[in-house]
Amino acid sequence: QTLVRAINETNTLAGRRKAAFDMLDIPEVINYLAGARWCAENDDVWANMSIYRDTYGDQLWRVIPFDMNASWGQRYGGITPLDAITDSCKSHPLYGGATTIACDGGSYNRIYDVIVALPETRQMLLRRQRTVLDRWVLEPGVAPESRLLETHIRYMTNLIWTEAFLDRAKWGYSTWTASNKPLTNAITELFNEFINLRRIHFSATHNITNVAKPIGINKTDNAGIPLSQPPNIYLAIVGVEFNPTSGNQEQEYICVSNPAPFAVDITGWKLDG
Repeated sequence: QTLVRAINETNTLAGRRKAAFDMLDIPEVINYLAGARWCAENDDVWANMSIYRDTYGDQLWRVIPFDMNASWGQRYGGITPLDAITDSCKSHPLYGGATTIACDGGSYNRIYDVIVALPETRQMLLRRQRTVLDRWVLEPGVAPESRLLETHIRYMTNLIWTEAFLDRAKWGYSTWTASNKPLTNAITELFNEFINLRRIHFSATHNITNVAKPIGINKTDNAGIPLSQPPNIYLAIVGVEFNPTSGNQEQEYICVSNPAPFAVDITGWKLDG
């Protein structure tokens, strides 16, 4: 209840900002959201979203991925074709906030909404979405044999091939809409109706350089995913406090600042020496 009240949209932006940075594991929530929005996890906004608070540790809230059956283009109940680029429904990179409510009368998620509403965390999310594109999805022009995502899906398909057909032979096809398809057909649809279209949707339609739509947080806006992060980017140490005037050594700190005019993904970086 404390979290709910603190991040509620009725609170001031300053109040929501303080609550988000004090109460959420920001890197974890951002990382989860970047992955969940790419693979269009459509049920986590209103139902399948579990959160955990490390009460006896850092006391921060984290999101736990849960029940992913309505993802990778399939909405609950099944649809044909897969849903990859319909921003008026659930395809927007910022889906989950109050300004991108889904087509099926759904609501929004207050944890996701505060991430989208705060300029700082929104820029973190957009930068992380660019990292997902650069490291795993790759741009549309990359040769198919070099695409890590498709290569991994083919690898997994080969692993389950024999058992998938045995399972089908024993149990038959599901009565659930759009799920009663042979494995080969489904993989082809996954590539052609979701991944290929989604790749363009994130890297072009919602690229910051696309001037066809205004950049913003509404479902009709361009989310503004940034360009790839320059390889020579750096951060600056702008402050060190090793002897707090309070006498409490737990208040020591190092202040690291980003001099660039855009958000920087420092996943994997280390502070040493």
